[in-house]
Amino acid sequence: MIVMLKFLRKYLRIPFDRKGVGMIEVLIAMILLSIGALAMANMMVAGIRANKISKSFTEANVLAQDRLERLLYQDTAPESDFVETYGIYTIYTDVNKGGKIPEGLIEIRVKVSWILNNDTLNVEYSGFRQD
Repeated sequence: MIVMLKFLRKYLRIPFDRKGVGMIEVLIAMILLSIGALAMANMMVAGIRANKISKSFTEANVLAQDRLERLLYQDTAPESDFVETYGIYTIYTDVNKGGKIPEGLIEIRVKVSWILNNDTLNVEYSGFRQD
């Protein structure tokens, strides 16, 4: 070990007689630590935003699927279009009996729309049932 220290002092000129940590080293360590902390905070904020968007899409999908399944499997077919509001979500139901749809069938489309962070988002489902 002593031979190694002599080698390091002689050829690499590394001083081993210093004790403690200098102010510059502490300052650099604090700067690096604060940059890392800021990066972590930004990642947490991005994660929270993504979680909020995912939650709203999940709720909208559940609302649209539930409404479509209830309309497809209820005893009487819906006669006309209608609009409902459920919290921040607006549910549009479109009943289509004509056009390219074969006779005896009804197309039911359910669209859930909501506003999140000044953006209008939509989820849409459709299905067919007998008239």
